[in-house]
Amino acid sequence: MTSSSQQRACESQAPAVIEEWERKRRRLISNRDSARRSRLRKKQQYENLMQEMNLLIIQNMELKDKLSIIMHHCYCARLHSNLLVSEYATLRHQIFTLRQSLLQ
Repeated sequence: MTSSSQQRACESQAPAVIEEWERKRRRLISNRDSARRSRLRKKQQYENLMQEMNLLIIQNMELKDKLSIIMHHCYCARLHSNLLVSEYATLRHQIFTLRQSLLQ
């Protein structure tokens, strides 16, 4: 091959090489943008999950407080119920004793 034919061959390949290089450069830029968007999306998801976790922690504490109050009320109601059962038994015994004394 002569130098002029080599030059023509290089010149005919030059646009293809430039086009290939340009395609690679665009793909690289596209991949970088895609990776950046993916990182931002993951960061936003992480922040959303952290916010949801904090809300759930607060709700959990509130529910524990409510449960504690309800358990206290339940305990008080049981004590009161036991007292009433005891008073009922005492009154029944007193009525029985009074009936017995009236019948004699």
